[in-house]
Amino acid sequence: MDFNSVYGHDLIKNRLFKGVIENKLFNSYVLEGDKGSGKKTLALEFCAFIMCKNKENMVPCGECDACRKVFSFNHPDIIYVEKENGKKTIGVDVIRDSVINNIYVKPLVADRKIIVIPEAESLTEQSQNALLKVLEEPPEYVSFILTVQKASMLLQTVLSRSVVFSLMPVSEDVVLKILKEKTNGKFLDTELSFATSFAGGVPGKGLEILENEDFSRLYAETGKHLFSLFGKKSAVSAIEKYLTDEKDNIDIIIDFILILLRDALLVKLGQENLVISKNNIFELRKNSAKVTEKNLVKSSEIVLDYKEKLRRNAGFLSASLDMLLKLSDELSV
Repeated sequence: MDFNSVYGHDLIKNRLFKGVIENKLFNSYVLEGDKGSGKKTLALEFCAFIMCKNKENMVPCGECDACRKVFSFNHPDIIYVEKENGKKTIGVDVIRDSVINNIYVKPLVADRKIIVIPEAESLTEQSQNALLKVLEEPPEYVSFILTVQKASMLLQTVLSRSVVFSLMPVSEDVVLKILKEKTNGKFLDTELSFATSFAGGVPGKGLEILENEDFSRLYAETGKHLFSLFGKKSAVSAIEKYLTDEKDNIDIIIDFILILLRDALLVKLGQENLVISKNNIFELRKNSAKVTEKNLVKSSEIVLDYKEKLRRNAGFLSASLDMLLKLSDELSV
Protein backbone atom coordinates (compact mmCIF):
# COMPACT_ATOMS: atom_id res chain seq x y z
CA MET A 1 0.00 0.00 0.00
CA ASP A 2 1.33 3.46 -0.81
CA PHE A 3 0.22 7.06 -1.00
CA ASN A 4 -0.73 6.66 -4.67
CA SER A 5 -3.60 4.35 -3.69
CA VAL A 6 -5.64 7.48 -2.93
CA TYR A 7 -6.78 8.50 -6.39
CA GLY A 8 -7.96 11.85 -7.64
CA HIS A 9 -6.83 14.15 -4.83
CA ASP A 10 -3.34 14.95 -6.06
CA LEU A 11 -3.31 18.60 -5.04
CA ILE A 12 -4.29 17.79 -1.46
CA LYS A 13 -1.84 14.88 -1.27
CA ASN A 14 1.00 17.04 -2.53
CA ARG A 15 0.28 19.79 -0.02
CA LEU A 16 0.08 17.32 2.85
CA PHE A 17 3.30 15.44 2.25
CA LYS A 18 5.20 18.56 1.18
CA GLY A 19 4.54 19.88 4.66
CA VAL A 20 6.04 16.69 6.10
CA ILE A 21 9.16 16.91 3.92
CA GLU A 22 9.65 20.58 4.83
CA ASN A 23 8.96 19.89 8.51
CA LYS A 24 6.05 22.33 8.48
CA LEU A 25 3.27 20.29 10.03
CA PHE A 26 0.18 22.04 11.37
CA ASN A 27 -1.32 21.27 14.75
CA SER A 28 -4.70 20.31 13.32
CA TYR A 29 -6.03 19.12 9.94
CA VAL A 30 -9.66 18.69 8.91
CA LEU A 31 -10.35 16.48 5.89
CA GLU A 32 -13.91 17.00 4.69
CA GLY A 33 -15.70 14.99 2.02
CA ASP A 34 -18.75 12.87 1.33
CA LYS A 35 -19.01 9.40 2.81
CA GLY A 36 -16.88 7.18 0.59
CA SER A 37 -14.80 10.02 -0.83
CA GLY A 38 -11.55 8.53 0.48
CA LYS A 39 -10.87 10.88 3.39
CA LYS A 40 -10.24 8.07 5.90
CA THR A 41 -7.82 6.37 3.52
CA LEU A 42 -6.10 9.69 2.95
CA ALA A 43 -5.85 10.26 6.71
CA LEU A 44 -4.33 6.80 7.18
CA GLU A 45 -1.73 7.28 4.48
CA PHE A 46 -0.91 10.77 5.72
CA CYS A 47 -0.19 9.19 9.11
CA ALA A 48 2.03 6.62 7.38
CA PHE A 49 3.91 9.32 5.51
CA ILE A 50 4.55 11.24 8.73
CA MET A 51 5.80 8.12 10.53
CA CYS A 52 7.63 6.42 7.64
CA LYS A 53 11.40 5.91 8.09
CA ASN A 54 12.18 5.39 4.40
CA LYS A 55 10.30 8.08 2.46
CA GLU A 56 11.02 7.67 -1.26
CA ASN A 57 9.51 9.56 -4.20
CA MET A 58 7.36 11.53 -1.77
CA VAL A 59 5.40 8.46 -0.63
CA PRO A 60 5.55 6.23 2.45
CA CYS A 61 7.49 3.05 1.70
CA GLY A 62 4.81 0.78 3.13
CA GLU A 63 7.47 -1.70 4.24
CA CYS A 64 9.28 -0.24 7.25
CA ASP A 65 8.23 -1.12 10.78
CA ALA A 66 6.51 2.28 11.21
CA CYS A 67 4.43 1.88 8.03
CA ARG A 68 3.40 -1.65 8.92
CA LYS A 69 2.27 -0.51 12.34
CA VAL A 70 0.29 2.39 10.87
CA PHE A 71 -1.48 0.24 8.29
CA SER A 72 -2.30 -2.41 10.90
CA PHE A 73 -3.68 0.29 13.25
CA ASN A 74 -1.31 -0.51 16.10
CA HIS A 75 1.23 2.31 16.02
CA PRO A 76 1.81 3.36 19.66
CA ASP A 77 1.99 7.07 18.79
CA ILE A 78 -1.29 7.23 16.86
CA ILE A 79 -4.48 7.52 18.91
CA TYR A 80 -7.83 6.87 17.23
CA VAL A 81 -10.78 8.56 18.90
CA GLU A 82 -14.06 6.85 18.02
CA LYS A 83 -17.58 6.37 19.33
CA GLU A 84 -18.09 3.90 22.12
CA ASN A 85 -20.05 0.77 21.20
CA GLY A 86 -23.74 1.53 20.95
CA LYS A 87 -23.24 5.30 21.07
CA LYS A 88 -24.16 7.70 18.26
CA THR A 89 -21.86 10.48 19.42
CA ILE A 90 -18.36 10.98 20.81
CA GLY A 91 -18.92 12.29 24.30
CA VAL A 92 -16.75 14.54 26.42
CA ASP A 93 -15.60 11.59 28.57
CA VAL A 94 -14.05 9.96 25.49
CA ILE A 95 -12.13 13.16 24.70
CA ARG A 96 -10.88 13.39 28.27
CA ASP A 97 -9.82 9.73 28.43
CA SER A 98 -8.39 9.35 24.92
CA VAL A 99 -6.99 12.81 24.25
CA ILE A 100 -6.53 15.06 27.25
CA ASN A 101 -5.12 12.32 29.48
CA ASN A 102 -2.65 11.19 26.80
CA ILE A 103 -1.65 14.25 24.85
CA TYR A 104 1.08 15.40 27.21
CA VAL A 105 2.80 12.01 27.20
CA LYS A 106 5.62 12.30 24.69
CA PRO A 107 5.78 9.96 21.67
CA LEU A 108 7.16 6.51 22.45
CA VAL A 109 8.92 5.62 19.18
CA ALA A 110 8.29 8.44 16.70
CA ASP A 111 8.96 12.16 16.59
CA ARG A 112 5.26 13.00 16.65
CA LYS A 113 2.06 11.89 18.26
CA ILE A 114 -1.03 11.92 16.03
CA ILE A 115 -4.64 12.10 17.25
CA VAL A 116 -7.04 10.85 14.57
CA ILE A 117 -10.78 11.48 14.92
CA PRO A 118 -12.74 9.72 12.14
CA GLU A 119 -16.35 10.87 11.71
CA ALA A 120 -15.68 14.01 13.70
CA GLU A 121 -19.26 15.12 13.03
CA SER A 122 -20.09 12.70 15.87
CA LEU A 123 -18.40 15.00 18.38
CA THR A 124 -20.93 16.67 20.66
CA GLU A 125 -20.66 20.41 21.26
CA GLN A 126 -19.40 19.70 24.76
CA SER A 127 -16.72 17.31 23.50
CA GLN A 128 -15.64 19.80 20.83
CA ASN A 129 -15.24 22.46 23.49
CA ALA A 130 -13.13 20.05 25.54
CA LEU A 131 -11.04 19.33 22.45
CA LEU A 132 -10.68 23.05 21.82
CA LYS A 133 -8.74 23.46 25.06
CA VAL A 134 -5.90 21.30 23.73
CA LEU A 135 -6.18 22.62 20.17
CA GLU A 136 -5.48 26.13 21.43
CA GLU A 137 -2.10 25.23 22.92
CA PRO A 138 -1.14 21.66 21.98
CA PRO A 139 2.32 20.24 22.66
CA GLU A 140 4.63 20.92 19.71
CA TYR A 141 4.93 17.21 18.93
CA VAL A 142 1.17 16.67 18.43
CA SER A 143 -0.95 16.80 15.26
CA PHE A 144 -4.70 16.26 15.03
CA ILE A 145 -6.41 14.79 11.95
CA LEU A 146 -10.20 15.03 11.87
CA THR A 147 -12.32 13.58 9.07
CA VAL A 148 -15.83 14.92 8.60
CA GLN A 149 -18.50 14.92 5.90
CA LYS A 150 -18.94 18.68 6.15
CA ALA A 151 -16.58 21.05 7.93
CA SER A 152 -19.58 23.19 8.86
CA MET A 153 -20.65 20.41 11.24
CA LEU A 154 -17.74 21.38 13.50
CA LEU A 155 -17.65 24.46 15.74
CA GLN A 156 -16.13 27.52 14.10
CA THR A 157 -13.70 27.78 16.98
CA VAL A 158 -12.38 24.29 16.14
CA LEU A 159 -12.13 25.11 12.44
CA SER A 160 -10.30 28.37 13.12
CA ARG A 161 -7.49 26.37 14.70
CA SER A 162 -7.30 23.84 11.87
CA VAL A 163 -6.31 23.66 8.22
CA VAL A 164 -9.27 22.42 6.19
CA PHE A 165 -8.88 20.31 3.04
CA SER A 166 -11.97 19.53 0.97
CA LEU A 167 -12.06 16.29 -1.02
CA MET A 168 -14.09 16.99 -4.14
CA PRO A 169 -15.79 14.35 -6.33
CA VAL A 170 -13.40 12.64 -8.74
CA SER A 171 -13.96 11.84 -12.43
CA GLU A 172 -15.95 8.80 -13.58
CA ASP A 173 -12.76 7.35 -15.06
CA VAL A 174 -11.12 7.43 -11.64
CA VAL A 175 -14.22 5.94 -9.96
CA LEU A 176 -14.36 3.12 -12.52
CA LYS A 177 -10.65 2.39 -12.04
CA ILE A 178 -11.10 2.16 -8.27
CA LEU A 179 -14.19 -0.05 -8.55
CA LYS A 180 -12.41 -2.45 -10.89
CA GLU A 181 -9.38 -2.68 -8.61
CA LYS A 182 -11.40 -3.10 -5.42
CA THR A 183 -13.81 -5.73 -6.80
CA ASN A 184 -11.27 -7.74 -8.80
CA GLY A 185 -13.53 -8.98 -11.61
CA LYS A 186 -16.54 -9.90 -9.43
CA PHE A 187 -18.99 -7.75 -11.37
CA LEU A 188 -20.14 -7.35 -14.97
CA ASP A 189 -19.21 -4.25 -16.96
CA THR A 190 -22.87 -3.18 -16.92
CA GLU A 191 -22.94 -3.37 -13.11
CA LEU A 192 -19.67 -1.43 -12.85
CA SER A 193 -20.98 1.18 -15.28
CA PHE A 194 -24.18 1.73 -13.27
CA ALA A 195 -22.26 1.88 -9.98
CA THR A 196 -19.83 4.40 -11.51
CA SER A 197 -22.65 6.66 -12.68
CA PHE A 198 -24.51 6.26 -9.39
CA ALA A 199 -21.39 7.12 -7.36
CA GLY A 200 -21.40 10.75 -8.50
CA GLY A 201 -17.65 11.03 -8.15
CA VAL A 202 -17.55 9.32 -4.73
CA PRO A 203 -15.88 5.90 -5.11
CA GLY A 204 -17.07 4.55 -1.76
CA LYS A 205 -20.68 5.09 -2.79
CA GLY A 206 -20.16 2.92 -5.87
CA LEU A 207 -18.50 0.21 -3.78
CA GLU A 208 -21.35 0.31 -1.29
CA ILE A 209 -24.02 -0.56 -3.81
CA LEU A 210 -21.90 -3.28 -5.45
CA GLU A 211 -21.17 -4.95 -2.13
CA ASN A 212 -24.68 -4.59 -0.71
CA GLU A 213 -26.38 -7.96 -1.20
CA ASP A 214 -29.77 -6.26 -0.99
CA PHE A 215 -28.88 -3.73 -3.69
CA SER A 216 -31.22 -5.03 -6.42
CA ARG A 217 -34.15 -5.40 -4.04
CA LEU A 218 -33.64 -1.96 -2.45
CA TYR A 219 -33.24 -0.32 -5.84
CA ALA A 220 -36.48 -1.86 -7.16
CA GLU A 221 -38.52 -1.24 -4.00
CA THR A 222 -37.33 2.35 -3.61
CA GLY A 223 -38.34 3.07 -7.19
CA LYS A 224 -41.74 1.46 -6.71
CA HIS A 225 -42.45 3.45 -3.55
CA LEU A 226 -41.21 6.77 -4.94
CA PHE A 227 -43.23 6.45 -8.15
CA SER A 228 -46.33 5.67 -6.05
CA LEU A 229 -46.12 9.19 -4.61
CA PHE A 230 -46.63 10.84 -7.99
CA GLY A 231 -50.25 12.00 -8.06
CA LYS A 232 -51.29 10.00 -4.97
CA LYS A 233 -50.93 11.24 -1.37
CA SER A 234 -52.30 8.00 0.08
CA ALA A 235 -48.93 6.30 -0.54
CA VAL A 236 -47.22 8.14 2.33
CA SER A 237 -47.98 5.55 5.03
CA ALA A 238 -46.62 2.67 2.94
CA ILE A 239 -43.37 4.51 2.24
CA GLU A 240 -43.03 5.51 5.88
CA LYS A 241 -43.24 1.83 6.85
CA TYR A 242 -40.69 0.94 4.15
CA LEU A 243 -38.20 3.53 5.43
CA THR A 244 -38.69 2.35 9.01
CA ASP A 245 -38.26 -1.32 8.10
CA GLU A 246 -35.12 -0.52 6.10
CA LYS A 247 -33.66 2.00 8.54
CA ASP A 248 -30.25 0.28 8.41
CA ASN A 249 -30.13 0.95 4.65
CA ILE A 250 -31.45 4.49 4.79
CA ASP A 251 -28.32 6.10 3.31
CA ILE A 252 -28.46 4.06 0.12
CA ILE A 253 -32.25 4.48 -0.12
CA ILE A 254 -31.88 8.26 0.08
CA ASP A 255 -29.27 8.15 -2.67
CA PHE A 256 -31.59 6.05 -4.85
CA ILE A 257 -34.41 8.56 -4.34
CA LEU A 258 -32.14 11.44 -5.31
CA ILE A 259 -30.95 9.61 -8.44
CA LEU A 260 -34.54 8.84 -9.49
CA LEU A 261 -35.66 12.44 -8.95
CA ARG A 262 -32.64 13.64 -10.93
CA ASP A 263 -33.49 11.23 -13.75
CA ALA A 264 -37.14 12.33 -13.74
CA LEU A 265 -35.98 15.94 -14.16
CA LEU A 266 -33.66 14.95 -17.01
CA VAL A 267 -36.54 13.20 -18.77
CA LYS A 268 -38.69 16.28 -18.22
CA LEU A 269 -35.94 18.38 -19.83
CA GLY A 270 -35.66 16.02 -22.80
CA GLN A 271 -32.21 14.71 -21.81
CA GLU A 272 -32.90 10.99 -21.53
CA ASN A 273 -29.38 10.19 -22.72
CA LEU A 274 -28.07 11.34 -19.32
CA VAL A 275 -30.41 9.15 -17.27
CA ILE A 276 -28.67 6.70 -14.90
CA SER A 277 -31.62 4.40 -14.07
CA LYS A 278 -32.38 3.50 -17.68
CA ASN A 279 -34.38 0.41 -16.68
CA ASN A 280 -36.96 2.80 -15.17
CA ILE A 281 -37.32 4.93 -18.27
CA PHE A 282 -41.03 4.09 -18.81
CA GLU A 283 -41.94 5.01 -15.20
CA LEU A 284 -39.79 8.12 -15.42
CA ARG A 285 -41.58 9.29 -18.57
CA LYS A 286 -45.04 8.56 -17.18
CA ASN A 287 -44.55 10.16 -13.79
CA SER A 288 -42.43 13.15 -14.76
CA ALA A 289 -45.33 14.21 -17.00
CA LYS A 290 -47.50 14.61 -13.90
CA VAL A 291 -45.36 17.32 -12.29
CA THR A 292 -43.42 20.45 -13.16
CA GLU A 293 -39.67 20.97 -13.28
CA LYS A 294 -40.04 23.15 -10.18
CA ASN A 295 -41.76 20.29 -8.32
CA LEU A 296 -38.87 17.94 -9.07
CA VAL A 297 -36.20 20.45 -8.06
CA LYS A 298 -38.04 21.21 -4.81
CA SER A 299 -38.46 17.48 -4.14
CA SER A 300 -34.72 16.93 -4.37
CA GLU A 301 -34.14 19.81 -1.96
CA ILE A 302 -36.58 18.23 0.51
CA VAL A 303 -34.75 14.90 0.39
CA LEU A 304 -31.36 16.58 0.78
CA ASP A 305 -32.68 18.45 3.82
CA TYR A 306 -33.88 15.11 5.24
CA LYS A 307 -30.43 13.62 4.66
CA GLU A 308 -28.84 16.53 6.53
CA LYS A 309 -31.24 16.14 9.45
CA LEU A 310 -30.32 12.47 9.81
CA ARG A 311 -26.64 13.39 9.74
CA ARG A 312 -27.32 15.68 12.68
CA ASN A 313 -29.04 12.82 14.53
CA ALA A 314 -32.58 14.19 14.22
CA GLY A 315 -35.40 11.86 15.30
CA PHE A 316 -35.74 9.29 12.54
CA LEU A 317 -39.52 8.84 12.60
CA SER A 318 -40.42 12.52 12.82
CA ALA A 319 -37.84 13.52 10.18
CA SER A 320 -39.02 10.76 7.83
CA LEU A 321 -42.70 11.68 8.15
CA ASP A 322 -41.96 15.37 7.68
CA MET A 323 -39.95 14.61 4.54
CA LEU A 324 -42.62 12.33 3.08
CA LEU A 325 -45.46 14.79 3.68
CA LYS A 326 -43.51 17.58 2.00
CA LEU A 327 -42.50 15.28 -0.84
CA SER A 328 -46.09 14.19 -1.30
CA ASP A 329 -47.21 17.83 -1.56
CA GLU A 330 -44.75 18.37 -4.41
CA LEU A 331 -45.36 15.14 -6.33
CA SER A 332 -49.11 14.68 -5.94
CA VAL A 333 -50.15 17.98 -7.50
